[in-house]
Amino acid sequence: MKYINVNLCSGIDIGRLAWDNAGLPNAEWHCFELDKYANAVGRFHYPDIIRHGDARNYTKLIGKDIFLLMGGFPCQPYSVAGKQRATQDHRDLSELVFQALKDLKPEYFLFENVKMKTQWSDMMSDALGFGFKELNSKYISAQNRVRLYWFGKRVGDT
Repeated sequence: MKYINVNLCSGIDIGRLAWDNAGLPNAEWHCFELDKYANAVGRFHYPDIIRHGDARNYTKLIGKDIFLLMGGFPCQPYSVAGKQRATQDHRDLSELVFQALKDLKPEYFLFENVKMKTQWSDMMSDALGFGFKELNSKYISAQNRVRLYWFGKRVGDT
């Protein structure tokens, strides 16, 4: 089986690192990231990743047999450290991520974001059809930060 994985708002490609460290089979990776520094780090470690820039370009992959869609869309609109404008913030890409899930129809998906107001985590859970798992990053990295993770297997047209 050939795995095709997509990472929206990929940062420095930690999703790929986790995949490789888990000993999972080789996969074709497509990543979307605008930050030039994050891309430079990702290119250094993973020159084989196919980079598409802006996450809005995900439509290039419609029709491919996507195994895993992951994304850590910008957290500033939701973070308690910010203005908490959520979907009213121009940096919010949650709708784009949910649309990509519908359009790309991956077998599995994983989305991550900061701990946020219940109304917004409920909104995201409703859009995905199930709840999240709250984990502290201190168990897997040098950062002591609580994150929310939504992971699932696509069912029907989700």
